[in-house]
Amino acid sequence: PQREAIMFAVITKLLNYARFQLPGSTDGSLNEELFNAVDEFCRRTDGNRFSTPVPLTEDVVEYTITFPANVVIRVFEIVHKTANVQGAWYDPDDGKLVLSYPPTALDTQEPLYLNVSLAPKAGADDPDDWMPELLWDRFYQYLLDGVIAKMAAHIAKPWTNQTKAMFHGRRFHNGIGTIKAQAAVGYAPNAQAW
Repeated sequence: PQREAIMFAVITKLLNYARFQLPGSTDGSLNEELFNAVDEFCRRTDGNRFSTPVPLTEDVVEYTITFPANVVIRVFEIVHKTANVQGAWYDPDDGKLVLSYPPTALDTQEPLYLNVSLAPKAGADDPDDWMPELLWDRFYQYLLDGVIAKMAAHIAKPWTNQTKAMFHGRRFHNGIGTIKAQAAVGYAPNAQAW
């Protein structure tokens, strides 16, 4: 409940500020463009990284792993302390993780980790499910710029403003570049980000 309240507050603040910047804007349009901004941001930055543990079973090489509110954009790595994961692959379309080598009894003592980049699934209506709370806080300004840019670029609406669209669009795309560089080094502090 506390997590939901915090996320609701962050998302509400973002949408309220966007309404202030875009007089006459409608809630339906704002919600659509919020989804579009989050989706583009996640797809272009790999900023929404997720690691899911997969318990292994001896001699079983196929596992089903699904992400109900998200779609897998990229698989970064499949790792395990003892299992041979060379040649292992994950198919996001059917949610199947397939290992090239069957796990041994020793391998089943530790889970395998599937490390992926996620974006919200089209039709996922609850923004709480699109990204973890930490990322809403971390990417707040970039997402706000994305929403304002996308809304202000609408044609012939009361909130249309090409100057705002260009200004906030540049800030949004600069944010994408910044986070993409940080995500590429795993958000490591003091890492070279270019």
